[in-house]
Amino acid sequence: MYRIVTSRCLNVLRARRPVAPLEAAGDVAAAEHSTSPARVTESRDAVRARREALDLLSPEQRACWVLRELDGRSYDVVADAVGIGQEAARARVSHARRCLTRAPGGRR
Repeated sequence: MYRIVTSRCLNVLRARRPVAPLEAAGDVAAAEHSTSPARVTESRDAVRARREALDLLSPEQRACWVLRELDGRSYDVVADAVGIGQEAARARVSHARRCLTRAPGGRR
């Protein structure tokens, strides 16, 4: 199922670019910290930085990173979902981690 859904999503992403900018999406993290204006600003900046960092990744790298880091899937599942070998999945996740930590606002 992961492979079918991931392949379909990657095909859609390759075929078109987003119409609306990511800034148009609501700031979920900012709503959680609505107690102080400084925290709201911090949260918005962090969300914006994460979005910009994720935009630097290719669709395949992003899919591999999301499946591994956010969904906690094994490299076997990630590789199968994206339709690549396990070593290629490891390499894409590793490259995505490096890109995200080097991006402005990333962990260093």
